[in-house]
Amino acid sequence: MPDISDHSSRSSLEEASRKWMALIARGNGFIDIHDPDSYNLPPRISVNGQKLYAIAIFHQLHCLHMIMRNYDMLLTGDLHREDMDDNDFWHVDYCFDYLRQSLLCCGDTALEGQNNFTDLPGTDGTGGTHVCKRYGDIWEWAEERRISNRTRI
Repeated sequence: MPDISDHSSRSSLEEASRKWMALIARGNGFIDIHDPDSYNLPPRISVNGQKLYAIAIFHQLHCLHMIMRNYDMLLTGDLHREDMDDNDFWHVDYCFDYLRQSLLCCGDTALEGQNNFTDLPGTDGTGGTHVCKRYGDIWEWAEERRISNRTRI
């Protein structure tokens, strides 16, 4: 699990980025499905003559990382609003909406209690029992079906 960057040093940002990269399977979650007509799947993505599918969790991680990277770059002064074009704004807006839809789809109903690190009312999300999928199994399945060895987020 990536550590939270303290946003105060380049080394902290770089370490957090390395940990995020470790979450991404080779092929970036793009996979080949043999005989896709046997399943109720949407049309395949066509890239450079290859027909493929994207696994949602890797797309979600890409979006979350992209938002975090832009946030970090704005904080460090490496990115300014005037440096962003319409596509950059569209991508951020798209990712926020995509993650919103993903959260609504997954609907974690764990009951969360008081944050132990503050006396202020609120939760940090720990302490409750969450039912999770085994990410390692998802990662291995994606690796076995990857369309390339490329890794980026």
